[in-house]
Amino acid sequence: MCGVEGAIFAPMAFTYAYARLIAILLTVTLAPVMCFLLLNRRIKERRNFVWAAIAAFYHKLFGLILEWPRLTLVLILLFALSGFSLLPRLGGEFLPKLEEGNIWAHAILPTTINLPQGARMANTMRQVLLSFPEVSNVVSQVGRPDDGTESTSFFNVEFAVDLKPAADWPKGMTKARLVNLMDAKLRGRVPGVSFSYSQNIEDNIDEALSGVKAGANAVKVFGYDLATDESVASRVAATLRRVPGVVMFRSLGQPNIVIEPDRVAAYGLNSGDVAAIVQTAIGGQAVTQVLEGDRRFNLVVRWKPSYREAIDAMRNIRVNVPAGGNVPLGQIARVVASEGASFIYRGNLQRYVPISFSVAGRDLQGAVADAKQRVANEIKLPEGIHLEWAGQYGELQAANRRLAVVVRIALILIMGVLFAATQSAVDTFVVMAQIPLACLGGILALYITGTPFSVSAAVGFISIFGIATMDGILLAFYIRKLWDEGHPFREAIVMGSDRRLRAAMMTDLVDAFGLLPMALSTRIGAQTQRPLAIVVIGGSLMILLMTRIFQPVLIYLCHRGLRLSDAARNGAGG
Repeated sequence: MCGVEGAIFAPMAFTYAYARLIAILLTVTLAPVMCFLLLNRRIKERRNFVWAAIAAFYHKLFGLILEWPRLTLVLILLFALSGFSLLPRLGGEFLPKLEEGNIWAHAILPTTINLPQGARMANTMRQVLLSFPEVSNVVSQVGRPDDGTESTSFFNVEFAVDLKPAADWPKGMTKARLVNLMDAKLRGRVPGVSFSYSQNIEDNIDEALSGVKAGANAVKVFGYDLATDESVASRVAATLRRVPGVVMFRSLGQPNIVIEPDRVAAYGLNSGDVAAIVQTAIGGQAVTQVLEGDRRFNLVVRWKPSYREAIDAMRNIRVNVPAGGNVPLGQIARVVASEGASFIYRGNLQRYVPISFSVAGRDLQGAVADAKQRVANEIKLPEGIHLEWAGQYGELQAANRRLAVVVRIALILIMGVLFAATQSAVDTFVVMAQIPLACLGGILALYITGTPFSVSAAVGFISIFGIATMDGILLAFYIRKLWDEGHPFREAIVMGSDRRLRAAMMTDLVDAFGLLPMALSTRIGAQTQRPLAIVVIGGSLMILLMTRIFQPVLIYLCHRGLRLSDAARNGAGG
């Protein structure tokens, strides 16, 4: 894995791999020595009524199942197919939302707003946020940050909202409910403003993933003509607003004043002369520098605001001509107001117009799939224009493609190791057949808990590959050992299943109970690991409940024909 998911799960993967490696070394070195030292004494076995009841129930159940092995196998397969049919209903998300204990509120004001008005509105919104008893402090930022690391204007306002500990909140208050109350109150006090809510770290990650501000996802309209791109983006934004669960954050363009030189040649001028006059009079021109200690500032000269703030005033800017005298700017150029882009974004050597959005109240994959279907049905893209869905959804798709390759490689490696150990394609198949049922347990666990499929859950599915394989090896190898010792075919299967039940139960229960605290934890940072724990717990319990029946039945059906053929050949030879 790479990217954000790699940074989160790579340490766990390395720890897991190193632990397994050390476990193998201890199994062949320390474990035999400890067994020799501790198990050579006389040990009294006490009767455990709970375990005796479980063993007796399993023995009777298994004896009944072997009378109807094909029917049992068909019922298990039907149950598995019905369980796998729930997979599309899980939905999908990139990563579970990590709880940081804060709120990062983002407001998009009208693009025509100036700094004083933006500061007044920011102060009003800050007071609204401070009115909630769960909030301890609010810091606002209007426009770009002081270090100039972001290019934005006064219409962009961000709030860092520090929260009190959840134990001090009123009873029944949750963070989701608090955000909804804040949003309703803010929209009532400052109508016409778009709001989005995130967290400090999450906001930076989402912005890095999508490439735009405000929103964890973005639709990028790529094309060669900015006006056409803006037109398509407006239609896409209108379509997205009608998709359930999609929260839009779209600010289309900003007012521009366009000055186009017209009859400059008639006065002996060129376009560069007009551009220089406009830049100096309206934008300002640095004429010298001012030193203040070790700091250096440009001294900029430009016309007074009354001579440059209105279009009519700009048309009256005097331009010197080579023949002598001067003429108004409006006489040699067109000065008009028009709608233009707020920013010009570029990616893959092309311009694009972004539409930012987030998903609330439903899973990310389902919401974006619905949005893509509606956009495809309602909007016919002009030639040369294409859409790209970026942000968390794009990362989810990329992660799924990488995981598809990783899972195939993992299964091939497991199959290769098993075949090298068993030298039997049938035994390899019997052990590998446990993996789908283990995955079925993970799917059911996600569905019951209402947890969408994510990269974290995918890592959990990879983990239970090993658990299912280990349990399969415990039983399959022991039954083969009993056959090699001369036990009858069916008796060896029953005996092996009975004797390996305790070992399998301990393995599965330890895996399930060991991750139970991770699945139940609500502390900060636990959210990203919870789907992994849920999948492993569900998979382990499914292995315990189903594969203790499924695997012996599969061994019985797969090997019965081979054993009967061997017996027939031995009888003919005799």
